[in-house]
Amino acid sequence: MLDDGYLFVIDEAGEGQTFKLKSHTTEAKSANFVVTLYDNDSVRTALTTSSQVGFQKALGSDVEVWDADDITGPPLGVPACDVASGAYFWNQVKGPAAVLATGTVVLGKNVMTANADGTAVVMADDSSAEFLIGGVLAVAASGEYSFVDLNIRG
Repeated sequence: MLDDGYLFVIDEAGEGQTFKLKSHTTEAKSANFVVTLYDNDSVRTALTTSSQVGFQKALGSDVEVWDADDITGPPLGVPACDVASGAYFWNQVKGPAAVLATGTVVLGKNVMTANADGTAVVMADDSSAEFLIGGVLAVAASGEYSFVDLNIRG
């Protein structure tokens, strides 16, 4: 399902445009289908039969625990508690939050996702760093929760 997802033009006429999808008709992958944009969105440069497009499901439509060995997308936030598989939860993306840290983090420095432990953060200048999470507000020991000013989604 692509509702609230995105259509982006990869190449040819209209390249570089991005549209948020309100809905679409359900068809086979190889068939033609119709997408409906939100009322405040419009095509600025007409697309042609040569235009190449891509589709992206809505961010957050399929969330999983960060696993650096099997990255399927960017981090979407930090849950405030343990979450059972298939459960709904609140995913924090901005502001102060307790975040599991591995290794040494430094007050005032940025932290990123870790590839050594998919559930923790590491210093931004660490060679195992993957994706920016935010800045350290208070430091705890490795394997404990440091206080981080999250800045995951703008």
